[in-house]
Formats: sequence, C-alpha cells, structure tokens
Amino acid sequence: MGKDLAERFPAARDTFAAIDEALGTALSRLMWEGPEEELTLTHNAQPAILAHSAAVLAVMSGGAERSLGELEQQGLVQRVGDNWALTDRGRAEAAGRESR
Repeated sequence: MGKDLAERFPAARDTFAAIDEALGTALSRLMWEGPEEELTLTHNAQPAILAHSAAVLAVMSGGAERSLGELEQQGLVQRVGDNWALTDRGRAEAAGRESR
C-alpha cells in the first residue's frame, strides 16, 4: 500500500517518512511489508489510509510540506474522514491558486 508511490515520487516518500516520524513508528513499513493481519486492524488501517491519501495529495500538489502542514493543523489522531476532507480541501485550494 503506497510502496510503488514512494518508489516513484520523492514527495510521496517524504510524506511517508514525515508521517512515520510524527507517529513515532514505522507505519510505512507495516503498509509495505505487513503482516496484513496487523495492517487491517482498525488502529493501523485508518492511519495507513490517511497516510496513503496524504502521499497522493503530496504528489498531486508538488510536495509533502503543504499536505503535512494541513494534517498537522488538525492532528493525525482525528477521524480519518475529517482528515481526508481537510486534504481534499487543500487540493481544491491548490487547484484554485494554479488557475489564477
């Protein structure tokens, strides 16, 4: 989950590294290497889904700093749906700036 993204895009790789650091655990290693039984536990799956979404956003917006800054404003421990809404809003704001 996300390993191919991190291998191809530095912004995704930086995002996963920053999230690992913020969480104090190697979530990306669990996402990439498993075991799947541990990854699919809710307390791991929800942050993993958010991390993957943030990495995609970082690639689309051109860097990890912007997407991670938005996530940090809300805290990585809030509900995944809330954080996805925040990152999606950031993507829309970035698109609006680019069209100006």
